[in-house]
Amino acid sequence: MLVIQKIQIEAFEQAALKRFEDEMVAHCRQFAAKLFEIRGEDCIREVVRLGMARAKQYGLTNRGPMRFYIELMFALGCDFDSDPQLPWAKAILQDSTVMDQMSRADLLHAKTSECFDRVVGLNNSIAVEALHRLQMTPINQYLTPGDHFQANLFKFLSDVYPQKYHYVGESALRILYSHGVEVTRSYAIPDQPGAGLIIALMFGFGHAIATDPLYPWVGACLSDSDLPSPNERLQRLYKKTMAYFGWMLKHLDS
Repeated sequence: MLVIQKIQIEAFEQAALKRFEDEMVAHCRQFAAKLFEIRGEDCIREVVRLGMARAKQYGLTNRGPMRFYIELMFALGCDFDSDPQLPWAKAILQDSTVMDQMSRADLLHAKTSECFDRVVGLNNSIAVEALHRLQMTPINQYLTPGDHFQANLFKFLSDVYPQKYHYVGESALRILYSHGVEVTRSYAIPDQPGAGLIIALMFGFGHAIATDPLYPWVGACLSDSDLPSPNERLQRLYKKTMAYFGWMLKHLDS
């Protein structure tokens, strides 16, 4: 009788996971081609590994659900599962009444589709319009320090991207604002206007933008030791941000 030892089983499992990882990296080369091009394989592989580990924590171990979880990281940010702008993601992933992982993935897919219909639009039409408005609406004119700083920032988000602003809602945005202020302070940057730029990035790319491996330039600018002045780091971040938005618009318009 064939006896398969535990160490052999673990070796088989590791080999299967490595094959899946390689397949997902190859998939991302097509699924997120432009992002793959500018980030490179090492970064994408890091995100895939992170996604595999995160998906497993939520009981998503089959190929389809795990693959979809990783795709959501590219679409919504690597920490979409804890983003206050997407409370439905956390609720679905932690819902103990949904035992079947395919059912859990189907629920995530339905809510994601609803989100994209309202926020991204057919052929990215809503997102492209928001990027065009952003180019015509410099954030600095909204970020005058003072008692109305938060209200002015929210007006900027609403003016530039009204569909997402209303989808997320002010209650969630207030949570995002508080988190953004904490992150700003952690990099020794004054709350105003530094928090405005960081919160705007969180609004656009996810609440963990400062540590998201898909957007390493954000954290790099905030912690650049060659630029000890907070204002210099903010200016660098602003320039990088506008350059990235320009790249996005060129990609989405093509």
